Amino acid sequence: MSTTLPIRVERGFSPIKAVESAVLAAGSFFYNLHQAYLAARDFERLSHLSDVELARRGLTRDTIPQHICRTYLDA
Repeated sequence: MSTTLPIRVERGFSPIKAVESAVLAAGSFFYNLHQAYLAARDFERLSHLSDVELARRGLTRDTIPQHICRTYLDA
């Protein structure tokens, strides 16, 4: 006499939703990575400007980090 154990499938699990969730997470990761790259590039560019050039843009050396955060990091 053989005993067969029933296979339990959890309700609510969907392989398609799992893949969709993973793709959305990867997309979000790469978007944020790109934003960080843009922020670093802009910070580098601004830090090489003279004080006069920064003033023309309404910035000072002390306000560059705040500008970058507002522009790229939604802070």
